[in-house]
Amino acid sequence: MTKDNDFTTAAGDNQFFVIGFKDADLGGSVYLPQTVAAVPEPETYVMLLVGLGLLGFMVRRSKESLV
Repeated sequence: MTKDNDFTTAAGDNQFFVIGFKDADLGGSVYLPQTVAAVPEPETYVMLLVGLGLLGFMVRRSKESLV
């Protein structure tokens, strides 16, 4: 973990604080990395459908103007 002081109003050098943990520091707790599958939000599907609908509308309109 690092921390930087880029968000202060005072000018100066960056300061980094590096903190490390060992298994013994966790008091018997065991770190188990977990993976989470990405699930798209419903808004993503709505934007996809709206985009495809607009694309289909534009193609249909251009075909009608050629006739």
